[in-house]
Amino acid sequence: MGYLVTFLLHLIFWEVLLIGVPVIIAVVAGWLWWRKLPAEEREEYHFFGKRSRATSGGGGAISLLHFIVFCIKVFTDGNWDVAFATWTFDYLVYSCLLALIWILIISGIPVALGILWWMRHEMKKKP
Repeated sequence: MGYLVTFLLHLIFWEVLLIGVPVIIAVVAGWLWWRKLPAEEREEYHFFGKRSRATSGGGGAISLLHFIVFCIKVFTDGNWDVAFATWTFDYLVYSCLLALIWILIISGIPVALGILWWMRHEMKKKP
């Protein structure tokens, strides 16, 4: 597990270095070019026309949170430097389920309190 996390951190570093830095340079160069254009010529360009507001992706934060909680569970069990091949399938499934249960409990308590607070205020509004 430690090797996987180290690999992912190295992957993020190299992706930022090889992709993020050139993109930032290109955006800055494009912005400087755009700023030097005359106002009449800027009006000819229509980069942001009518677009759909619907998005096709999303939900990445929950997966990341689940992975982080799973890593914490594996670390607390003492299986951080153990090869994946030595894990049983039951251990993997129960660790994933336990991580999901932790997330549901930690996020469910504030959600339940918020719903109770909302219901209480709605009851006070009605005569």
